[in-house]
Amino acid sequence: SDRHNSLVPEAVAHRITVAWLVAIAKGGCHMISVYLRDSVGMNAENKKICEVVVTIVRTLKRPCIIAGDWNMQPALLSKSGFLGMVGGTVFAPELPTCNDKTFDYFVVTNNFAHAVVGVQRIEGVGMSPHFPARPLLRGDARRCQVNTLVRPKRVPPVLMHGPQPRHPSYE
Repeated sequence: SDRHNSLVPEAVAHRITVAWLVAIAKGGCHMISVYLRDSVGMNAENKKICEVVVTIVRTLKRPCIIAGDWNMQPALLSKSGFLGMVGGTVFAPELPTCNDKTFDYFVVTNNFAHAVVGVQRIEGVGMSPHFPARPLLRGDARRCQVNTLVRPKRVPPVLMHGPQPRHPSYE
């Protein structure tokens, strides 16, 4: 939606798209599509794109599936610290997705990783040398979701200044 894509700066809007799905998880989840520059690894431009994705994920507060043509192997993305910043896990197909390397895969936030069963490379779509990939999600992912309690904010024990108000009459 436009509301979510307004989080993406114009300089990288051609590389990142955000959508909200009212499905899969209670309250929905967000899908983020990322396309990093190819043949450059984790250079300054790709770091900037990843930093924008981190900001978006931290802002959304819901489970996120980040689908990407990352143009780098999962190990290099992991080494960059990106997974720790988004609180995510890589899910990649076992077969290569571009020539003999795996560039097309998913990063799923850890609060939703329980829903992912695996990732498949899709054959026969005529997108040589790339093969798209799709995540396989559990049909009962909502049942496996874990609710967590959030501690309320502490109220400081400071009395108001001046005379205390009168207690109401209980007559």
